[in-house]
Amino acid sequence: MTAPRGGVEVSCPGCGAPIRFEVGSSVVRVCARCGSAVARGDRDPEDLGKVAALADTGSRLALGLRGRREGVGFQVVGHVQLEHPAGGTWDEWYAAFSDGRWGWLAEAQGKLYLTFAGPPAAHRAALAWERLRPGELVPLELEGGPFVVAEAAEAAVRGAEGEIPYRLEPGETYRYADLSGPGGAFATLQYGEGPEDPVEVYIGREVSPEDLELGEAGGAAERRPRQVEGVHLACPSCGGALEVRVPDRTERVGCPSCGALLDASQGTLRFLKLAGPPAKGTEGGAGHLPRPAIPLGSKGTLDGLSLTVIGFLLRSTEVGGTRYRWTEHLLHEPEKGFWWLVCSDGHWSLVRSVPPGSVTRDGQAARREGRRFRYFQGSIARVDAVLGELYWKVEVGEAVRATDFVRPPEILSEEVTAEVTEAAPEEAAQLRGKKARRREKRRTRLLGEVQWSHGRYVRPEEVEAAFGVKVPRPKTVGLNEPFRHGWVYRPWGLFGAALVLVGLVFWAIAPRRQVFEARYDLNAMTTPESRIVFTDPLELDGSRNVRVTVETDASNSWLYLQGDLVREASDEVRSFAVAVERYHGVEGGEAWSEGSPAGSVYLSAVEEGRYTLRLELERGGAASPSFAVVRVEQGAWRALNLLLALGGISVLPVLVGLYHIGFEKRRWEGSDAS
Repeated sequence: MTAPRGGVEVSCPGCGAPIRFEVGSSVVRVCARCGSAVARGDRDPEDLGKVAALADTGSRLALGLRGRREGVGFQVVGHVQLEHPAGGTWDEWYAAFSDGRWGWLAEAQGKLYLTFAGPPAAHRAALAWERLRPGELVPLELEGGPFVVAEAAEAAVRGAEGEIPYRLEPGETYRYADLSGPGGAFATLQYGEGPEDPVEVYIGREVSPEDLELGEAGGAAERRPRQVEGVHLACPSCGGALEVRVPDRTERVGCPSCGALLDASQGTLRFLKLAGPPAKGTEGGAGHLPRPAIPLGSKGTLDGLSLTVIGFLLRSTEVGGTRYRWTEHLLHEPEKGFWWLVCSDGHWSLVRSVPPGSVTRDGQAARREGRRFRYFQGSIARVDAVLGELYWKVEVGEAVRATDFVRPPEILSEEVTAEVTEAAPEEAAQLRGKKARRREKRRTRLLGEVQWSHGRYVRPEEVEAAFGVKVPRPKTVGLNEPFRHGWVYRPWGLFGAALVLVGLVFWAIAPRRQVFEARYDLNAMTTPESRIVFTDPLELDGSRNVRVTVETDASNSWLYLQGDLVREASDEVRSFAVAVERYHGVEGGEAWSEGSPAGSVYLSAVEEGRYTLRLELERGGAASPSFAVVRVEQGAWRALNLLLALGGISVLPVLVGLYHIGFEKRRWEGSDAS
């Protein structure tokens, strides 16, 4: 779709005021005086009806704002507010680019998505709106993919202003599917009225205000989100005072005094029902309203963000007949949007939503940004109580399918909703009349949505320091709680590697020197006296160890060498012994063997001088050894010293590792992973 610049002026059919179409290909212009949606006609303009007034959402965008994207300038010329079936509104802005294209800028919960119209997709059965499932891949080749279904729902036009590049009918609804891809890629499928109509495709990605260079092209100052002031209201149920801190985003308010659930979508509080506290003695209910660990309205700083607590949920899941509860504090930051501070059994996590396309499921694992998260548990999560402000039409008893994946201290969570509702008969009757043919059909408000969130473990001390409150200490192991003593492993690994490296260096440079070698015929040694041998004098260096090695042909036999190293200058004696034995055979049809035909012994460093060896050889066994080779070396490298050093530095890490094993065992006791 192109947007050539134009300049056509007509009179508003509703009030007669002049209306000017600045963009040649715009289809509808909203009259600034009376709010009529005016469509171009072949001859005369057509009044499509009046649009509702726009709500102040604190948007950073506005009509007339200029910007630049990838070197191409644009101007914001149109604006539509759409209502989500689960509550809440989002803004859709229309930008006329200087190269003739129309750009769609969707703004929701502090995020911006820029898309452009792509070629329509054939309405195949596999792409039918009813067949789409949250979290599943879309059977469509799109640039920037692969894409997964983030949401399939029905949007309703709430208000509009400026020039619109399509035929906008006030109050109309349409089906759409939002798709999420890797690296911030984003796409939307928009469905026509008829089952055979092609599916309109809009492809783009999430962008930041800096990506759009807002205000620079037009020379204006960069816009920032307007901070809508909070309001003080009275609960229509109990009359208690309520402060709504984010009125432009709030859809539901839970009264902390009486537990009433209030609707705030129309700008004023409307009583929905008295939700009350979880019943005492019922599924672990306490019989009174829950009290947030961090009071509503508290301000604190986490991860460099100035956050305000605006809402609170008590949620639960049932496992094996036992209901487990946890709390979620909703935090708000004007520029960054919403965060959650989740607490379960005294363990806290700071959580924020992430695009579904940035996460991939891989069997019993999930991956995000190259990191693998291990499946922990899946359950049906239910809302038990609501206090403060929430940005969607939350209901007590509302349930989602929740799945958690962990990589301590991080956690990935998936929540999937799937709801199909039909319009009530009286509502359908009211819809009859002008242009109601499509609306009389079965109306599915929400097909389903998948939401992924990513969080990090927050120590209780961090929560206390951030918000100035006292919170209980956990008594269990949290599902994403990091092992706090794991720091031991890194220095141990580095020091161990250094020791091995030093040992290898000494092995390579060790001054090995053979000072003696002799072969003895054991068969010729028939008397005890003949088995005692004295060697010629040996010259040994000082400060170097001595290794004596014996090799023989032992086979199901043994050899024992008793020796003395005698220093001639002082008659100092260093005694030693070497035992060699080797046995083998066949048992039960399997061959076995044990022992070795060689053995050695190390003597610590000796003084420099002349030494004599006294050797006494004994043998025995079914087939006694026939010979023995005795070898003496100096400066031999000994691996035992390295092993002893490694063992010494490993005592603490081994103890920590044993504790770590028990820690992980306690963590995974709460998992349903197979």
